[in-house]
Formats: sequence, structure tokens, C-alpha cells
Amino acid sequence: MYLFATPRLALRRFRADDLEAFHEMQCNAEVMRYIKPTMTLAESRQELQRFIAMYTTAGPTIGLWAADHRELNELVGMAGIYANDGGEYEVAYRLRQKYWGQGMASELAPAVIRYGFDHLNLPRLVGCAHEENVASVRILDQHMRFLEAYPSNIRPGLERKYELTA
Repeated sequence: MYLFATPRLALRRFRADDLEAFHEMQCNAEVMRYIKPTMTLAESRQELQRFIAMYTTAGPTIGLWAADHRELNELVGMAGIYANDGGEYEVAYRLRQKYWGQGMASELAPAVIRYGFDHLNLPRLVGCAHEENVASVRILDQHMRFLEAYPSNIRPGLERKYELTA
């Protein structure tokens, strides 16, 4: 069952059988460059289980979801809304490298934002991206309002923080 769909993508809850494609994304140094260190298979399994557990602890519609290519029926990446360490609802998205440059993150981000406001009735969403992550910065610049830049704890440079209210 899908939570919602865009023209090319459909979002659903992660399942244990997503592990292989999920790990391909999580162990790719280019994909993870601005997010966190790459993961071993065991770490990817643990992270996937944590995402799946969010559906019961945070509610069925808050969390990080699998993004499937509707035609290919293949995991493209992930997107969602989660409560960050500051208690804010943060929009997140990540794609397997083979799907970069096809406009899929640009399709996902506004759909996730709409879902947060229209279906979850959230009053405010935030988004963050490292300043060197030009593609994500461009997407957030288009769909949210820039708030501040602060030192990154992931790599040298600044994280850019954005917000949008309902």
C-alpha cells in the first residue's frame, strides 16, 4: 500500500526485503557524502529496522519511506518526515546514485512537503543540506525559506537550514 505517489514515484513503508537496494545506497560514499558515514551491511540492516520501527513508535505516517519507481517497481531511494533531534519535523530525501540527475529528488521534495501539510496537518517543516550539496540546496531554495547556516558536524563547511509553514 502506498502512502502517496508522484508521476514517477510511489512512497510506501520500508520492508525487510528492501535491504539489498537500501544497503547499496547506504554503502555508497557519494550518496552518503553529506549525510553520515557509509554503512556496512549489518549497519544498513540496523538502520532499516530502525526506520521500520518508526511506523509504530512515531505513528504510521511519520517516518522515512521507501520511494519506488512506479514503472520499474524498484527502490529509487527514500524520503519522508521525521522528528529531528531538535523536535522539529524535518523533510528528508536520499536517492540511489543510479537515479541521480533525473529530477526525482525535485519531484519528491515538494510532494513530501505537501503530504506533511495536507495529510499530517503539520504546522511547520524544516529541511537541512550541507552547503556543498548543491542539488539539495537548489531544491530547498525552491520550496522552503532559508533560515540560517551553522557549522556542520558531518564535514567541514556549513549546513543550511530552511523552513516552511502551513
